[in-house]
Amino acid sequence: ALLLLLALPQPSVYAQDTATVQGVISNGTPGAEIPVALPVTLDVYRLGERIESMNTVSDANGRFSFDGVPGGFGIGYILSAQYAEGFYFFERDFPLPPEPVELLVYESTSDGEAVRVKVHTLVINGADADTGLMNVLALVGLENSGDRTFVPDVPQAGMMSFLRFSRPLSAGEVDVQSNLRGGSILQIDLGFAMTTPVPPGSYEIAYTYQAAYEGGKISYTQSFPFGADTFRVLLLSGLGSVSGAGLEETEPVTLGDQDYLQLEANDRYSIGFWCGPAFPSGLRPAPEKRASGRGGRGTGRSGSTRRLGGSYGASGRQFPAPRA
Repeated sequence: ALLLLLALPQPSVYAQDTATVQGVISNGTPGAEIPVALPVTLDVYRLGERIESMNTVSDANGRFSFDGVPGGFGIGYILSAQYAEGFYFFERDFPLPPEPVELLVYESTSDGEAVRVKVHTLVINGADADTGLMNVLALVGLENSGDRTFVPDVPQAGMMSFLRFSRPLSAGEVDVQSNLRGGSILQIDLGFAMTTPVPPGSYEIAYTYQAAYEGGKISYTQSFPFGADTFRVLLLSGLGSVSGAGLEETEPVTLGDQDYLQLEANDRYSIGFWCGPAFPSGLRPAPEKRASGRGGRGTGRSGSTRRLGGSYGASGRQFPAPRA
């Protein structure tokens, strides 16, 4: 018998194709011109890790292309551009469509008239009598119904034309997540502000914190500088009660395996309320919940994650703050 052993090359775990990525810049503001010679960046990710970054500029018709782009299983792409102090992205997994992809940009405005909170929900999901702290998760559904990107007027800080969110005076560090990108988070009296541009469309912001309570209750005023169509409070069942002007109890809800009392108020710019009268002793844990934006499977991106004073997007990439 003859045994023949051959040392043959093995296929790569990540067999990689290459492709040409073509796109076109479009301006979504009616009557506005298409930007010319706009810098465009293509970031390539494999299973959430960035493996390549490429740069080009658009031509007189807004078109651009990248040659020799890695492709294949687990590959994802993020096309990005900065225009008129706004940040714009196109995110997709491999393979891309054969026709040029559209990277939509808008003109900007410092007028926040078109920006409004659709739903602001406070989820009170735990309290610890030993530390005197309660856990709060806030979920904000934000909408820009206009045709221009709202860019906060940073030099006019006294105008407070930022996205602003209140919290109790006794609250500690705030962890913020959003599918909005760019800008920074600033600590202000009674809460925090975001200098993040808001393009037309719907977005999500989530923030978590712990707040100290005394005498088994906590009270404060929740403000909505941009208005809120619906303000909702979800309180873990058995944790206590909630009361506030305009708040009405609705059907209880179940999140995971936990039941919550639900109260709502409509068309608010501020509301004062308190929770109590007594939080139970010991910790009332809630399931870990982290709201985030949407990201492709290949990119591993999910909007941005930041704490007070931070300006970093997910995957560690820092986005520049709006120019002063």
